[in-house]
Amino acid sequence: MTGGGRLVPWHSFATGLAALFLSCASPGGAASTAGQVMTVTGPVSPDRLGPALMHEHLFVDWFENMPAAASADDVSPAVRRRMQQAGWPVPRDAEQARFFNSPDLTLDMIDELRRDWRLRTNYRIDDETLARREVAAFAAAGGRTIVDLTPYGLGRDPARLRRLAAASGLTIVMGTGWYRWPFHPDAIAAMSVDDLAAIMIRDVERGGPDGIRAGIIGEIPVDSRSIRIPADADPSDEEVRARSGAARKRLLALPLAERDAVDPREIYDPAELKVLRAAARASRRTGAALSLHGVDPWIGYLRIVEEEGADLRRVIVGHADFILADRALLQKALAKGVTLQADYRLQYYPNQSPVGDVTALVAGIAWAVAHGHRDQVLLSLDICNKVGLRHYGGGGYATLHNHILPKLRAAGLAEHDIQHILVDNPRRLLTMAEPRR
Repeated sequence: MTGGGRLVPWHSFATGLAALFLSCASPGGAASTAGQVMTVTGPVSPDRLGPALMHEHLFVDWFENMPAAASADDVSPAVRRRMQQAGWPVPRDAEQARFFNSPDLTLDMIDELRRDWRLRTNYRIDDETLARREVAAFAAAGGRTIVDLTPYGLGRDPARLRRLAAASGLTIVMGTGWYRWPFHPDAIAAMSVDDLAAIMIRDVERGGPDGIRAGIIGEIPVDSRSIRIPADADPSDEEVRARSGAARKRLLALPLAERDAVDPREIYDPAELKVLRAAARASRRTGAALSLHGVDPWIGYLRIVEEEGADLRRVIVGHADFILADRALLQKALAKGVTLQADYRLQYYPNQSPVGDVTALVAGIAWAVAHGHRDQVLLSLDICNKVGLRHYGGGGYATLHNHILPKLRAAGLAEHDIQHILVDNPRRLLTMAEPRR
């Protein structure tokens, strides 16, 4: 048990899961919730949702499956290797190790964060009292619903989410799935597509051991940056950065028409493609929407989603920066029927410029709305580090209302367009569709 009321951590019930999950997820075992929204407190009417953030992490722990340091000056080889496999720089000396292991985040650490030093506690949000204060600012700005897409292996905690929903009065919808493979629990490697799909189906239809049910599949990564590094290798940060960015660089070098011919197996690790296929299968079989972590400059991975029979009109491509900023790619994605979500780059982090340059994203959203595609646009913030919270100098969950909506209005979006994006689109996507077996 990792504290904070988590009933059963993922790694402790992974053993023997195939038979358990497959039986729990068997067709016909759960009452249909089609036409309703499944929240952490149970099914509700779609009319209850109001303005929504569709991709957040109210509680998260990126290092949940990684060992703690033996001392303040130490970062274990296993943690270093996983960080490198994720494409991250690693602590290189005792000073950086002590910084990485610091128990608290304080504002006098911001300069080191700007230099891309990593701080383990920055990647853990687990204070329920603080969470209540943070979401209160969102509610005060007019927000009513938050979708938490924290996956297994990154601190997913249904019980905490249910307590936060009760304490805050907000509607909270929970996701299910797995993130990039360096953050996978070890048990995932031996599991099949069917095994993984069964777990997600179980989470939507019945819930886990605590009975709290997921209302969306995700976030599911399609991210080319993860790289395989042997246990005895220690590449430099520059080498890691080059390898991690190689697939993206390759895609950007190709004309748009040629990118679709690239096999996704040449871009993504097999472990992540396995999760993507399982998630698409679970979406089809449950009627839950599928939310993707789609950070690359193409949409070629959608062929896998289509092969599994998932409805592209119920697929959200999150972190869609490249797509929204490239008019030709934007038109191609919209023609597929998927919904494009701007999120992470809309956040205000104190170790970066406030909100940053979002001109291209705002322009892409405005173009989509002006050309009849407002049904295919979503907004969120993807707060996943402490520095995104108001308590630590960030903009918090009200950033969208305080900083981004004024920019959209200045770009020509009318109030009814903004309400459609904040209310109508989340309501449509979070309303469970009829399952297709």
